[in-house]
Amino acid sequence: MVEHISLLPPEIKAARQLQQKLKKILFVLLIILLIVALVALFFFVSSFLVRQDLNSLQAEKEMIEKQSEELVEYENLYNNLTARRNLVGQAMGTIPNWSVLLSDTAAVLPAGSWMQDMTFVYSEENGSMTMRGWAYTHSGVAAMLEKMDSLEQLAEVQCRTSNDTDFEGQEVVQFQVESGLLTGSPFIVSEEEGE
Repeated sequence: MVEHISLLPPEIKAARQLQQKLKKILFVLLIILLIVALVALFFFVSSFLVRQDLNSLQAEKEMIEKQSEELVEYENLYNNLTARRNLVGQAMGTIPNWSVLLSDTAAVLPAGSWMQDMTFVYSEENGSMTMRGWAYTHSGVAAMLEKMDSLEQLAEVQCRTSNDTDFEGQEVVQFQVESGLLTGSPFIVSEEEGE
């Protein structure tokens, strides 16, 4: 085994060891300083990017606020239109759609039937319908009742009378049908509105 023996005086040896310790300390301090500089650079870049995002968000917010100010006019128009529709709805009430009701009722009459009369009584909240006429058979009257029961504007359709009778020398069935009349929608929208 070889041993190195230093013949240097202890002062020089101590100075060299001190110098090596100082180099190590300076190296560690340099690494710490470099780490601190990198962290500071990271925070600087991050804050710069955050400021950029904040500026773009503020610009977007200003643009949206400007657009919302422009849309206030349309909101006022919509509110005005809604108020006028409500006013028209209150003025019109909840009347049934008579043209649809009459055409639906006419469509359910059996072939070859005759109408004697049809009476509608209607107030704001309820109404009734009475229909009298003649048909050739009881089954025709029954089919008519089934169809009338499916009409949306009629409720509780009932046949009050259905009698065999003679009409101008021909055997027929005389009937009387009564039903409730449901209220219509609050406001009938005109066809022009959708165009």
